[in-house]
Amino acid sequence: MNSKIELDVDTKSMGSESLVRVEFEFSSLERGVVHSRLARSLWIQNRPFTKPKVVALLRDADGWLGEFKLCVNAMVGRQQETVANDAVLSDESGKILPLRTQFEINAAEGQDWTVGVDCKIRIDDPKQLLNRGNVVTATFTIRGKIVHVKCIATR
Repeated sequence: MNSKIELDVDTKSMGSESLVRVEFEFSSLERGVVHSRLARSLWIQNRPFTKPKVVALLRDADGWLGEFKLCVNAMVGRQQETVANDAVLSDESGKILPLRTQFEINAAEGQDWTVGVDCKIRIDDPKQLLNRGNVVTATFTIRGKIVHVKCIATR
């Protein structure tokens, strides 16, 4: 016999970076008689940002393209913008690369950012400074929060 339980934890009511302990109990009942009980607990930490570990970049005519989902806690409403002027690209050693980086972030009207919004990254690289296998970190801010996105040039 298989059982499934779904927990619905309201992370919006939790503070940023807060830690909450959730406790629950399973009981097996048959005709009002408890045959077994199993109590469990788990810890849930609320984090304002989640992002992919590494975004795969694909070669374009004059640069690199990648797509990912960005989840930002407690942001709702329309947000459609290109973040370019404050985006910085750095290599694994931390050296800033002289490449123009653009982020397109699209959210539908009223979309909950905790679920994730579609994002696109474009790195203009006409001089082909990036090669296949290079790992870079793109850093930008959105609504006052700093976001770091690690990317790898795949093909």
